[in-house]
Amino acid sequence: MEILYYDPEHYLITNKPYSVRIDGDTESCPTSESLLYRDFQQHEKLYLLHQLDYVTSGVHCWGLSKKAAGIAGKAFSRRQVKKTYTALVRGHLEQDEMEITTPLMDDPADDKKTIVAPSEELGKACQTHVQLIRRGYFFDTPVTHVELSPVTGRRHQLRVHMASIGHPIIGDPTYEVPHTSSAFRCMLHSWRLALPQPNGEVLRFEAKEPFADLI
Repeated sequence: MEILYYDPEHYLITNKPYSVRIDGDTESCPTSESLLYRDFQQHEKLYLLHQLDYVTSGVHCWGLSKKAAGIAGKAFSRRQVKKTYTALVRGHLEQDEMEITTPLMDDPADDKKTIVAPSEELGKACQTHVQLIRRGYFFDTPVTHVELSPVTGRRHQLRVHMASIGHPIIGDPTYEVPHTSSAFRCMLHSWRLALPQPNGEVLRFEAKEPFADLI
């Protein structure tokens, strides 16, 4: 696994592959956590700072001390961390820039899925900023390369928001229906992350953008 940043007193930042889970059972395959414990045995404890879906690649953060994890945890909970993703979505977006504010909720029929809420009262407020990068084709499928910036951080927010406007993320095994047969992965990547520190410094991390050459 590619290491983007390592400060033994504070943080370990990785470029998570799209086919690796963050944590959990390791019988069928290793997780990010198990691989990092193997490679960084000098650290007795790794602190998980935020989630990243199994199907999503890119910047992912771990804390290496209780103090550093507490600082980062507050920044994440207060929405002070700026996260930027890139994605290939099906179809050509008409607008170059837009905000999606559709409320979301857990799917009562499937606890592993998120759905659009039937009303604001039943859902949780969500906000995603969408910025055009380029329109093009993935093989013969019309696609749009977009930059996605979540203001809120609900489960599967980017994936469900894009599907809700008729432009699901290419290769999404859950929310792209029908599935793009030529997709070899879910085309969603955690590209950049900016983590503010108490002294005013902002730690900035970036994982190479993987989709520009596909269209």
